[in-house]
Amino acid sequence: MVERPPEERIVLVLCLIAIVVLVPFAITRFARADYIIGFVDLFGAIGSFVIVAYVLRTGKIKIPGLIMSIISVLGVVIIIRMQGSGDVNPLYPVILWSFFLVTPNTALAIGILAMALTAPLVMGQMDSFIFAKFVSSMLGCMLFAYTFATLRNRQRDELFCCRVKMD
Repeated sequence: MVERPPEERIVLVLCLIAIVVLVPFAITRFARADYIIGFVDLFGAIGSFVIVAYVLRTGKIKIPGLIMSIISVLGVVIIIRMQGSGDVNPLYPVILWSFFLVTPNTALAIGILAMALTAPLVMGQMDSFIFAKFVSSMLGCMLFAYTFATLRNRQRDELFCCRVKMD
């Protein structure tokens, strides 16, 4: 069995989680005749499967991680657009997992884009206090993840430098 680097394993595990989570939702939505949302879920699961196959084959993770982050965010935004503010909760884990798939700066940009796309969709559907809680909790979540990911990457780089010096 091939030992894979931690970053590669993270991309593979997150994509496999996406498949396991999305397939039952796609089946349920098709069973309820909610075909458009079912296809969004199915597209996410198929996209995740393709990324798993690509990463296993090539070992490359930079572009697949970016694609997975963007597909995930856009999928949730489409669902929020079609289903309403009741479906904002999946945006939180999708934003968070972007910080494991791409650089912290890129993940923050994707998160801000998600907020810019989502806020106008849900603003009129939520009480102003609930909307303020949503925006502030989402921003807090992104800033926490950004800080954590930046520090994690810095520590990883320092450990790599120490290992290189020892070799």
